Amino acid sequence: EVSRYRVMLKRLNAHNKVRYFTSRKMISFLGTTVINCIERNPFLQNQLPIVQDLELVQIDHFDESINDLIEIVNKENPVMVDRNITYLNWRYAKVPIVKYAIYVAKIKGRVQGYIILRCEKQGNAIVGRVFDLIVPEENEIIANHLVQKAMSVFRENNVDFILFRSIVKNYIRRVMKRHGFFYPPLV
Repeated sequence: EVSRYRVMLKRLNAHNKVRYFTSRKMISFLGTTVINCIERNPFLQNQLPIVQDLELVQIDHFDESINDLIEIVNKENPVMVDRNITYLNWRYAKVPIVKYAIYVAKIKGRVQGYIILRCEKQGNAIVGRVFDLIVPEENEIIANHLVQKAMSVFRENNVDFILFRSIVKNYIRRVMKRHGFFYPPLV
């Protein structure tokens, strides 16, 4: 197996979760309240270990600081599109019509990984998309912090559900499942 290109999904908006099951307002209100209490309970949330000197920074374009990360990731994934600064800026930073949110994880100024997000309206739903999550395999904890940042950005934007479509390596699959993502049937 070289790799698989898969879609993972996570429902995020509690009101819409309940709305799929009932149209009664009182039951919907109670269900939403219960789900919110469970999802926001600090004892039930995934507590990530603290990473010394970790910064999650939003950027508007990629620069030379990402070269070391790209070199490592390209060696780990020879079948993947070559992500160089020119390609990443063309694909995500310099797109005039679409706005992507790009977050990089840095430790002492050195880029350890990045995640690229976008929110869009589709019908009656607001969909959050994770377009790219790049972290070297030995930095799984950094991937967890980037996904946690994405979840908070999507919550701030009242996203109903999140789609993550990527070549899924085992460590990325573990990270996404830890944050409640699942493989929907027949997608």
